[in-house]
Amino acid sequence: MAQAEVSIGIHYNYFNQKTTITTADSNTAVIAASSAGKTHITDIVIVSAGAGAFTLTNDAGTAILGPILVEASVPFIAHFCTPLVNETVNNQVEMDKTAAVDDWQVYLAGYYAA
Repeated sequence: MAQAEVSIGIHYNYFNQKTTITTADSNTAVIAASSAGKTHITDIVIVSAGAGAFTLTNDAGTAILGPILVEASVPFIAHFCTPLVNETVNNQVEMDKTAAVDDWQVYLAGYYAA
């Protein structure tokens, strides 16, 4: 029986982005656009000072994840074995959140790839 070969790609275009949001803005960029490829989100940690909801979107406002409800000071933590992908190259990821809640800590990690 033939053995299967497995190729594991190494990603050199990592991002580890921490954003503090202290305004009632509804379209805050949390991952910058990159010409290096599509945005692949592997890890999320989001904490809000008050109960609220958030949605991660692309530049056009299409939801990538959410809406997700969060309790005050209780972190939302997710690790994706299969990453969330913003399909458009050179397109930032934004966070839309409950407008009344304006104290958020957002940490996103992942990589850019084809």
